[in-house]
Amino acid sequence: MAHETAREGGEAQRTGYDQPARKDDRPAESPMPAVLWPQYAEQKPVLDKALAEIREVARRQISKLKDPSLVRAQVAEARVILRFCLEYAESPADHARGVFESIRRNFRDLRGTGLLKLLTDVYTFRNTYVAHQDKELTDREETRRALGKWVELVVRLEEIAARSAPVK
Repeated sequence: MAHETAREGGEAQRTGYDQPARKDDRPAESPMPAVLWPQYAEQKPVLDKALAEIREVARRQISKLKDPSLVRAQVAEARVILRFCLEYAESPADHARGVFESIRRNFRDLRGTGLLKLLTDVYTFRNTYVAHQDKELTDREETRRALGKWVELVVRLEEIAARSAPVK
């Protein structure tokens, strides 16, 4: 939204919400009351920076949600979506709306419960020793610990699902 204002010497200068604001640059057709324009002009750099940060957060988060498993509902990728939701719920507030607001609201009770760390540990073990076989699994005690974490994760997810199930 840009406007032209007349300056000294009859030359026109482009100003508006997409340009740096100065106290004397309020366009005549601006919907903003004249009394508020100086405050807007002072705060515009801060507002622009905040808006840019919100857009960047949304862009990053949306790119994570473009996972095809959301459309095909693949069970194998459910952990990716769960991990994203847990990470997002634990991240600093960013004022994003829509699906992001819903994720924060619906996963807020799981913040700080250790579920994200448990999920990460289980899938790090899975990826290292089972799925990609980056290392050979030779340590029996490590295997027992990993299996214990896997069982704990399954039990905790079942408890969460039972609490979240709609009452019939």
